[in-house]
Amino acid sequence: MTAEFRLALRWLLRDLAAGELTVMAVALVVAVAAMSSVGFFTGRVQSALVGDANQLLAADLVVNADSRFLNYFPRKQRAWACGERRRRRSRP
Repeated sequence: MTAEFRLALRWLLRDLAAGELTVMAVALVVAVAAMSSVGFFTGRVQSALVGDANQLLAADLVVNADSRFLNYFPRKQRAWACGERRRRRSRP
């Protein structure tokens, strides 16, 4: 063994006995756990938003009413709401 390696080993054993390396190891474990939990949380939020994206994008089309809402719309809007589409005649 070289002198530098023996000195590094002696310092390692001294720091381990003093408890400094234990504190560093615990801090490393806490940091890794925090990063993984944040990553897990953001993944869950992203999957929830992607799953509800259609509802979020079409939220202005949702109508809640106690009675039929088609009775209150003008004819053109009723046709659009029911999915009826008329072809427009193109002018030559």
